[in-house]
Amino acid sequence: MLAGGENPPWLDQSTKSKLRRVLREHDLWSIRSKLAGRAEREEFRAHSSDLPRLEAEPRVVGTGPRHAAEAGLGLIANDAPVEIYVDRRVADELMKRYRLTASPRPNVILRVVPDKVRPWLDARIAPRLAVALDLAEDADPRSQDVAREALARP
Repeated sequence: MLAGGENPPWLDQSTKSKLRRVLREHDLWSIRSKLAGRAEREEFRAHSSDLPRLEAEPRVVGTGPRHAAEAGLGLIANDAPVEIYVDRRVADELMKRYRLTASPRPNVILRVVPDKVRPWLDARIAPRLAVALDLAEDADPRSQDVAREALARP
């Protein structure tokens, strides 16, 4: 959020100042591993007929390869897993409603954020830089290439 020019209200001024300094000295690509803790990643399997309904839930924010093109990134991957940001309460509701089961071959990835961050995620698709960070964690080399391009300084 801060890297995208927005003001994260949950951070104090001292922390914002430190983060701005880090962003002046490093691009997001080079510090991506330090940003991996921005959400808790949970991998599940759902019935394929549930995927469109799951993605259309009102309290979810799309991300990852499936939403890269919508976020302005040069990747189209409509067959990628449904990847969404949610808070813990919504994650628990979705796991129950859609009978999500943990899986090493997921077709659903929940990125569970702390409650204080959730109000920031008020759009249908995550901000471009957040999607790019998620692409950087994807195993597909195409996703990583797109992420590198979006996160590295020119």
